[in-house]
Amino acid sequence: MRKIELDFVGRSALGNPLGLLLMLVGLAAAAVSAMDAIDVTEAHADLQDRKLAALEGPRARRTTETTKTTARPEDVRALREAAAIAARLRTPWQRLFDDTAQAAGAGIALTGLQPDPTAHTVRIAGLARDLPAVNRFVGHLLEKPGFAGAYVVQHDTQPKDAEAPLAFVVLANWREDAR
Repeated sequence: MRKIELDFVGRSALGNPLGLLLMLVGLAAAAVSAMDAIDVTEAHADLQDRKLAALEGPRARRTTETTKTTARPEDVRALREAAAIAARLRTPWQRLFDDTAQAAGAGIALTGLQPDPTAHTVRIAGLARDLPAVNRFVGHLLEKPGFAGAYVVQHDTQPKDAEAPLAFVVLANWREDAR
């Protein structure tokens, strides 16, 4: 087998056709790699802009000439899910738990708490000794600065449970920024 000699300094590059061919292939590969890197960078920037616009909501409705592309349905769905998760993460959970627990008092056992940050409501489930205890709980909720318009939306008797024979669900309007 004969060894390949690639000496671009000692000889003329035009004198060795194999060396010239390898140099052209290398230049073409470098050009293709550079174009791919530019495309990936632009696609990444567009995706970041779309994610940021979805998370910022109406404030980010301003578009530039470079971001006037039509989003794919799966991207829109993923961005909506990300925005919903971000809204849940911004929920001041400790204040919501504290205010709800303080309003419950004696005679009420809370079993569920489901805030909906987009609708500004919270669904509270619990068990009570009787309906007057539930009504007192709703009254105490309305005394808290973050709650407004609390209503009993469901109640069922549970005769097997002597301590808390009434299951209930309260729906209340809740302002996260109230204090």
